[in-house]
Amino acid sequence: MASGAGAPASGAGEEENFEDAFENIPVASKMDLKCSLEECAMALNLFLNNKFSEALELLRPWSKDSMYHALGYGTILVMQAAMTFEQQDIQLGISTMKEALQTCQRFRKRSTVVESLSNLVSKQSVDQLSEGH
Repeated sequence: MASGAGAPASGAGEEENFEDAFENIPVASKMDLKCSLEECAMALNLFLNNKFSEALELLRPWSKDSMYHALGYGTILVMQAAMTFEQQDIQLGISTMKEALQTCQRFRKRSTVVESLSNLVSKQSVDQLSEGH
């Protein structure tokens, strides 16, 4: 019997296909809640695996349009500033967190005057009930 007649020799004829890693992390073209949370979870995993620049690259494109990305991006930069104590990093962390707060404010539910008055009256009613009992 011939050994391995018909079977390729070890390593000969067999090629393993490897996909190249992305040169740049692809950016989503639209961002809904599910995509936003998934991307932020990926960024958190990158951050926790000491891949700070990759986490920032993932969060940066949407940091002005998604409050989750904005908070993640700002938080990483503030942590970097706290670790380095470099004046430039501190200024960048402060300005980025200010921008993140502005982004979050845009998504905040605005209440009308009638809703505000209604909430005030209902809160007073609840307070009076709880004080009486």
